[in-house]
Formats: sequence, structure tokens, C-alpha cells
Amino acid sequence: MLDAITECVFRAIDRVNELLPPGEQVSKSASSILAGPAGALDSMGLINLLLEVESQIASALHRQISVVDLATAHLATDASLDVQRLVQLIDAALKP
Repeated sequence: MLDAITECVFRAIDRVNELLPPGEQVSKSASSILAGPAGALDSMGLINLLLEVESQIASALHRQISVVDLATAHLATDASLDVQRLVQLIDAALKP
């Protein structure tokens, strides 16, 4: 499941990168920091990415999940969020 979720996140990054100038695009890497002091995205960019991840998950995995809620809860206790942690949060939330 982790590979499928990672692909969804990477597809979402591709979609968001279409809207960003070349110097501000997010790298498709597990270690890419999305939010926090060293984060690649501002708050609006992060929300756009998270909503696109939700859409990709729904389309590819046929599951509804609030990725925004997962990320918000995580960021309430941790200063940053990277791709790998986002994938892990989604994976844990999708398990029965």
C-alpha cells in the first residue's frame, strides 16, 4: 500500500508543480519537506497539495480520506512534514 500512496503523492506533486515557478517546485522525493521552517510550500501551496493528494487517493485507491485533517493534526505536534511522513500518516489512516 505504501508504494500506491507514494505514487498518489507524487502525482499530486506533479499537479501542484504545474502551478509553481521552476525555482519553487517541490522535489519528488521521500525526504522533501513540504511544511515547516524549511518547507517547500507556503500555506496555500500546502493546502493545494493536500487536496490534490485526497483527489489522487480517491481516484487510485477508491478511498475517501481527509489528508488535510491528517496533516493538520501532525503539524500541531511536529514542526515539519515531509513526503515520507505524509505517506505514513495516510497509510495508517487507511488501515482497517
